[in-house]
Amino acid sequence: MNVMCRPELHDATTREQYAAFHAEMEGLGLEQTLTRDGKVFRLPTGLYLGVNVSTPLESLNIRITLLAMKITGYAGKIALWPVDNPASISISGLEDVTPSFFSELGSMLGAPYSVARWQKILSE
Repeated sequence: MNVMCRPELHDATTREQYAAFHAEMEGLGLEQTLTRDGKVFRLPTGLYLGVNVSTPLESLNIRITLLAMKITGYAGKIALWPVDNPASISISGLEDVTPSFFSELGSMLGAPYSVARWQKILSE
C-alpha cells in the first residue's frame, strides 16, 4: 500500500526532537522525499510518503501517534491517507535533492570535501 502522511507535532521544540521523529518515520517506511525518473524531490515540510508499506493504515496511525508521544509527550494530529499511484503525485515546484556524483563520492570515502573541492581534485 502507498500512503501519504501529514503529522503535526505539538511541543517539539528542538532540532533533535524533529531529527529523532524524522529518523523514526523513515523506520516506518515513510520518507520526506519522492523519487521520479531517477531524481529525488523533497516533499513540502511535514509531508511523508510511504511506498509499498505493509502496515495497515490504522496500525500505522497508532504507531505514528505513539512515536509523537514518545518524542514530545503529546499525541499530535495526524492525517494519513492511501495513494493509488505515487507516480501521479505532482512534483511541480519541489526541490530536486538528487545526490550528485561528488557528494556520493565524498560520503563513500568519508571525506568532508565540498563539490568544488572534488572538482578541483579530479581536474588536476
